[in-house]
Amino acid sequence: MRIIQLYTPQPASKKKDEKKKEKKAVAPEDVVCDLLPVPIVIDEYFAEKRDVIAAAEELLGQNEAQLAELVEEQADNYLDEDNFPDSKMTDANVKKRIKALDKRTDAEEIAVLQKYLDLKGDISLNKKLIKERKYDLLTALVVKYADLSEAEIKRLVIEKKWFTSLALRLDCEMQRISQQLTSKVLALAERYAQTLPEIDADITDLEAKVAAHLKQMGY
Repeated sequence: MRIIQLYTPQPASKKKDEKKKEKKAVAPEDVVCDLLPVPIVIDEYFAEKRDVIAAAEELLGQNEAQLAELVEEQADNYLDEDNFPDSKMTDANVKKRIKALDKRTDAEEIAVLQKYLDLKGDISLNKKLIKERKYDLLTALVVKYADLSEAEIKRLVIEKKWFTSLALRLDCEMQRISQQLTSKVLALAERYAQTLPEIDADITDLEAKVAAHLKQMGY
């Protein structure tokens, strides 16, 4: 009889206080399965959903970076908090300022303020979509875990979990050995940079110089 159990990770404090409300899973990262890790099941059956979420998160990161850059560039100019009521740059205050500005003479400031609002809107929308897509993936995961056959579980655990782990360890070990061999080869190459004939030639040359000096000294 097979048992695949998903559980929600709890902080250490949770274990000490059983009366606290249990955290509700809302995304794939909120659940864990020790036997068959969640990422393996996602990669095997829900790669498309995973990629869509990853793309949305990348776009979110870009929008947040653009917003941070805009705020930094305009902190002492159009996005100076002192430009807004009560020195608070809220969305409502930004919209009020846009309405109060002249479309001709203040076109540049309006463009900056509108870009600020647009970026914040895109960020809010992206966060909402990511949350929805993650919950959709979580729902699909729960259903999939319940439907997995014993043969599927064995295949995934052996091929995707154990083999992958062993391959990673083997690759790390091979890299370690390769680095050690490279280091030893370089040390040997440095130690034996001069060939024996070259050393013999140097010795002969030095002997001739010493003999010449001795001859000059009368020996």
